[in-house]
Amino acid sequence: VSVSTDASQVRVGPSVAFDLAEQETFLLYEELSSSQSQSGLSAQKLDATGSRMWGATGKSLLALGVTKVGDAAIVDLADGAQLIWSESAGFGQDVLRAQTLDDAGNVVHTPTDFSSTSASKYRVSAAKSTLGFAMVTWQDNGSGSEDMLVQNYLPSGALGGAATSATRNGSGVNPVVFTASSEPSIGALWQTSVDKSAVAGNLGSALFVYAGAWSGLMLPEGEVL
Repeated sequence: VSVSTDASQVRVGPSVAFDLAEQETFLLYEELSSSQSQSGLSAQKLDATGSRMWGATGKSLLALGVTKVGDAAIVDLADGAQLIWSESAGFGQDVLRAQTLDDAGNVVHTPTDFSSTSASKYRVSAAKSTLGFAMVTWQDNGSGSEDMLVQNYLPSGALGGAATSATRNGSGVNPVVFTASSEPSIGALWQTSVDKSAVAGNLGSALFVYAGAWSGLMLPEGEVL
């Protein structure tokens, strides 16, 4: 099945993502003029029968122009797809852009500056995380050497921040107000208490999590009963 009926343009460099639940195929590809002097970017969705769902000529994301479109990657969502591609005004002047389309091909947000440092960027690759957003990696020469960078890309268009952690009671380095009379262990009772006397007058907060016995509940410290 041709992704576009426009015979006046050439389509190259496709990236493909398959939505198993919906049996839909998403494609992101570079559009070239007939002389291949101008470059653009388009996307298409095919249903299980091969029908073009985003129009006869696909969804145009970047019109034909002098900006060169390079490596691209696409990730399917529960309702649409996330698209990541490189644009270049000249050799060694690549930037990465990203955009999310919903299932009907509508733009969810304006293009995100995914990696705005101008440098040679190659081998853009993406995969969907278990939480439903794209994890993207690429080769980047912005530091003067060939580095590998990674970034998570949220469906809203935001870039995910660095991972953070919180100190938990029982982790070995407890907040001063928490004390444990016994260390937590699988199959044993665990008791803890809160003592604010060391920080009198300060506000404190606590989060209590309860989960009933369930064979599908897998936690790092065992099953919480």
